[in-house]
Amino acid sequence: MAIDILMSNEKVSPARAVAAASAISCAKLSKSFGGLHALRDVTFQIAPGEILGILGPNGAGKTTFINVLSGMLHADSGTVHIYDDDVSAMSMAHRARYGLFRTFQNSRSSEELTGYELLRLASLTPNKTKSSKTYTPDELLEIFGLKRFAGIILSDLPYGIQKMMNLAAVALCRPKVLLLDEPFQGVAEAEIERLSKVIRHFASEGVAVGLVEHNVRSVMRLCNRVIVLDAGAMIFEGRGEDAVRDPVVQTAYLGQRFAGELNG
Repeated sequence: MAIDILMSNEKVSPARAVAAASAISCAKLSKSFGGLHALRDVTFQIAPGEILGILGPNGAGKTTFINVLSGMLHADSGTVHIYDDDVSAMSMAHRARYGLFRTFQNSRSSEELTGYELLRLASLTPNKTKSSKTYTPDELLEIFGLKRFAGIILSDLPYGIQKMMNLAAVALCRPKVLLLDEPFQGVAEAEIERLSKVIRHFASEGVAVGLVEHNVRSVMRLCNRVIVLDAGAMIFEGRGEDAVRDPVVQTAYLGQRFAGELNG
């Protein structure tokens, strides 16, 4: 699933220039709920084929961040671009047509569908993404190692396999950007590595992946780069190994003992 990157030679604003070099970017994104500042001037970008870890303590604004990026919520201020398309005012459904897809913390598949039926429905999803490789449901079942589960009702599958089947359905929609909200939550340890391989598959196909997750060790193994949020503000951006050594991150999130275990 090669992603076509369309670049323009016209002069553009600095924010749009960053957007054109990134699969997804946002500039000075803010969101408040009454007097609570859930996001404060967050600026970031994810390159095609990059897996970005989004870390932070509970209440840091991570899920709000995903909700605003995906269009489930609209920001009070700031912009969101998919490549050089400004999608800030678009709905969640409209952003999906530009290739932005997201998952939810506690996603549960329809109890009445088999895995294959879910994938067949996903293959009919329209969007504006152009790709040189389009997979069939059967090909995705093979790639993700899910063929033996295809005829089983989704609610009868282990939770981790349900999540993998949902990600296979997303792959059929030809995403440019995939935002994952705690994909390892409630998943057995043996299935975390299988899910990790699926996430790496998306990146290998040029998809930009944003990964919100509390399983810090898995984030460090998967991600090229991490950002850390605290009280709605970004307090760190860089390599994971640098994050665990950062005193601000240790104080706000990891703690010195856990950071030492990760470094060890």
